[in-house]
Amino acid sequence: MGLGFRNWKFENKLIVMVLCLALLPLVTYALFSLNSFRQSSIEQAERDLEHVVKSLLMLCEAQEALDRIRVGGNVDAVTGASPAWHDGNEFKSLRTIIEDLKVAETGYCYVFDSSGQIVIHPLLEGQNIFQLGEEGSQHFLEMRDEALTLPVSSVAINRYPWPDPVSGHTTLKIAKFGYFEPYDWVIVAAAFEDEVVEPYTASLKVLSIVLLCVTVVIVLLVFTLARWTMRPIKQLTAATARIADGDFDVRLPTATPDEIGRLTRSFDVMTRKLRQANDELREWNRTLEQKVDQRTEELRKAHERMLTAEKLASLGQLSAMVAHEINNPLSGVLSYIKLSGKLLGTKEPTAERDKSIVGYLDLSAGEVKRCGEIVRNLLTFARRSFGEYSEGRLHNVIDKSIALIKHSLDVNNVELIREYDSEDDTLQCDQSGVQQMVIALMVNANEAMDKGGKLIVRTDGSSSEDVGFQIIDTGKGIPHDVLGKIFEPFFTTKDQQKGTGLGLSVVYGIVQSHHGTISVESVIDKGTTFNVRLPRKLDLDQQNQPAESAPPTDTQDRSS
Repeated sequence: MGLGFRNWKFENKLIVMVLCLALLPLVTYALFSLNSFRQSSIEQAERDLEHVVKSLLMLCEAQEALDRIRVGGNVDAVTGASPAWHDGNEFKSLRTIIEDLKVAETGYCYVFDSSGQIVIHPLLEGQNIFQLGEEGSQHFLEMRDEALTLPVSSVAINRYPWPDPVSGHTTLKIAKFGYFEPYDWVIVAAAFEDEVVEPYTASLKVLSIVLLCVTVVIVLLVFTLARWTMRPIKQLTAATARIADGDFDVRLPTATPDEIGRLTRSFDVMTRKLRQANDELREWNRTLEQKVDQRTEELRKAHERMLTAEKLASLGQLSAMVAHEINNPLSGVLSYIKLSGKLLGTKEPTAERDKSIVGYLDLSAGEVKRCGEIVRNLLTFARRSFGEYSEGRLHNVIDKSIALIKHSLDVNNVELIREYDSEDDTLQCDQSGVQQMVIALMVNANEAMDKGGKLIVRTDGSSSEDVGFQIIDTGKGIPHDVLGKIFEPFFTTKDQQKGTGLGLSVVYGIVQSHHGTISVESVIDKGTTFNVRLPRKLDLDQQNQPAESAPPTDTQDRSS
């Protein structure tokens, strides 16, 4: 309940508190007044009953005195009354008075003696009161015992249950009683408590109706006043919500001179300053966006220049390799052409000579085709196609890279081992960038094995989310103090004539542009492993984001 009340609106809390403060005293006062009125009604009824009993006792004394005078002053030896007190018209008159006496609406007076014999009663006259039932007899026995001990003309009170002749239900009865010894009478005046408090019951109904009407009026008044009081606060709350949503064009009604009015004026001042600050922030944001766009464009161009520089450097190395690669088949072609010329210069053509010439020409055509393939791969690599994303096969890209560097590997006595995964190797990528990345890693691996070794190219297409490959060499490894810097731009451990320090930095940039990962593990004098993973699918927004410049942290040194 407490938690629920805390979650109420402030307006509802205010209404409940005001209603409690207004109605609680009113209801308390009404209940206290009704209780006092009921108690007063009962006390008044008790006084009336006591007055009736005392009046009857006095009437009995007067009657007994008259009887005594009438018989000449003699008294009964047992009762102390005149010998003929129960004879004559005077006693009958007394009896009639007691029988006809009514208390409240259905109350009455009755008389019984110490033996329990009912002397006067509207309904039970002549019966023994102690034989009416165990519960009833007990109450009458208590009244008789107490009455016999009362002083002369004293009155006592008792309450006992008795059937209501109107409703038939047993209700509480209030009885005042006294004892008149000369007649041995216990005189009782009794009335039902419900009848005594009837004025209270009627007043309770009237008061309940009045209290209900007053409550309704107070509730309506409190609701009206609460809404009227809460209106400016609600307006402030709504204005605050609009400001939170970014709407600073809020105008509040004219402020009143009270505390709420001062708060409203302060709110207007705050809104105006917030609007000015928001306009300034928007201007700063617009300027900042322009600067960020300019800086991003500069970074993109710098990154592109860096890619181009590294590609030109790689192209220079590859051109030298290709020159050696092309020189051998061209020398063979030249030799075959010379041999064919000599054979054609013979005087008599023979089938064997023609067969030899055709063989030489076929060999020359094969060598020329191989030269064309080498040149085409070199031109493909040299083409500027950065950022052109398309679906391709990783194995094809790696094979094209190997074709450009194969001669250099052979010259360096490096054994190339392809460990291609049989799973799906398709991915969406910048094929030119991936080829440049593979070539750069292979060139570094080749240069790390100046005394020969093994270069393993391993692919992994087992995942449905990405595809990966490893470039593994058995070279001299990377020192621990260098391992964390290898992806930094212009950092190199090679001679200035052999390296620009951009190779691995460009590799890292290409990986990041594909939102992939690259890691390196190295053991001194045992070799190095570069592990690259690229996602199979890229969305257009990711493709257009610039590559991160920070080097990766997932490098490991296994020299220990």
